[in-house]
Amino acid sequence: GRTSEMKVYTTNTSIGNPMTTVRVVGHISTNAVSGEKEITDEYGIQNTGAGSVKPVGVINKSVGVGYGLSTMGLLVKTFGTVKSIATDKKSFVIDDGSKTPVKVTDFGYDVPGWMQVGSYVQLTGVSSLASDGGNTVKCLRVPQWYCDTSVPWQP
Repeated sequence: GRTSEMKVYTTNTSIGNPMTTVRVVGHISTNAVSGEKEITDEYGIQNTGAGSVKPVGVINKSVGVGYGLSTMGLLVKTFGTVKSIATDKKSFVIDDGSKTPVKVTDFGYDVPGWMQVGSYVQLTGVSSLASDGGNTVKCLRVPQWYCDTSVPWQP
C-alpha cells in the first residue's frame, strides 16, 4: 500500500535514517501555500522501525494536485528535461513534454554541476505545491538524502 508523509518541524537529531518509521506527537497545522498538513510544535518522537516506502511513478501533470487523484505528500518518481535553473542554484524546473512545469527544490545544496538546461533527469521526491513569484506551482521536494537519484537519465 501507499502512505503519505507529513512534514515535521523538530530539533530532534536522533530520529535515525531516512525512511525510518516514527510515532510523532505534536500540533497539526495546514501550510498556507500548499494546503499540506504538517506537524509543528513537536513534543515527542519515538522510532518504531525501518520504513519500506517505494515511490510511485507519475507524469508531471500528476505532481501535486490538478490531474487525476491527488499525489500531495506521496513519495513519487518523475522525469523530464531541465527547462531552467534558478540563479541561486537552489532549484530548477523540469517538463516531461506535457507542458506542465514542475519546480524541483529542497535538496539541501546547489544543483549538481553536471546539470544544465536541456539535461534529462529522473527524480524521486515528495509531491507538493510551492510558491514561486506569487504563483502556486507544482513542486517536487527532493530531500538532501535522496538527491543522489537525480542523475542524468537516458530514455
